[in-house]
Amino acid sequence: MGRLPALAGRAFGQARHSVDQGRASFGGRQIRHNIRVVEIASDDPATASPTARNVRVDAEAFARSASRNRADKITTCERILTSAERLFARHGFEGVTMPMVAAASGITAGAIYKHFDSKSDLFFEVVKRVVQSTPIPTAESESDPALLPRIVATLTTLKLKRLRQLAVEIHYASVKHPKVRQLLTWSLDHNIEQIRVGVAALQRAGKLDQSIDSRSLACVVMVFVMGLMHMETLLPQLVGDTKWQEFVQDRVAALMGMPDSGPAGGLAKDRGSAR
Repeated sequence: MGRLPALAGRAFGQARHSVDQGRASFGGRQIRHNIRVVEIASDDPATASPTARNVRVDAEAFARSASRNRADKITTCERILTSAERLFARHGFEGVTMPMVAAASGITAGAIYKHFDSKSDLFFEVVKRVVQSTPIPTAESESDPALLPRIVATLTTLKLKRLRQLAVEIHYASVKHPKVRQLLTWSLDHNIEQIRVGVAALQRAGKLDQSIDSRSLACVVMVFVMGLMHMETLLPQLVGDTKWQEFVQDRVAALMGMPDSGPAGGLAKDRGSAR
């Protein structure tokens, strides 16, 4: 188990990636072409004609300008995504407009459409970025069956409030917007499969009960995770509660067929007897 570097990048970014790659490829060919012209004109700047030297200067200036433009574009996109993430989490998908995001990003309402075609397209990228930064279990390691329960338990913490807010919002937005629904469906399927593969690896290593169906277990864990995403609505008083986090970790471990181990197991008993 470990950290998945990217959950949705390949599957969901293909259309936009293709367009961006086309633009980047065109720009790269143009720069390489200009530099190649200079090389053909003269391999030795000291003996080059004034025309050849001017061509080299123009090519280098063009390359620097193109590089600055790409950096500016990345910076603007990051600013837009950061502002949009905050606004979507606070006001929801329906409560946010593109002019609102543009104003929060320090650009004009028209300029935002140079980077994102629509609000659903922008929301798609925002959620994808948040999902990519979220740890989920993988099959990279077979040595730590407690890692999955710990990861699930971190979803109760204050630092992942933004993720929980956007997770709830993506469910609402997916009803009306096919692209958002595609993201949600793929993300759930992909997460379930990654959990299944990790569980199966632990079973092969003798760390978990091999009689448990790995896919069914993965689905149960994902349902557990989806419930935690609604903590701000259902259990706001438990957000950031250390004892609750330990209890959640213990219950996920129990779902996986792991024996009680350490404070979490004892906590489950203490909380149960206190009721």
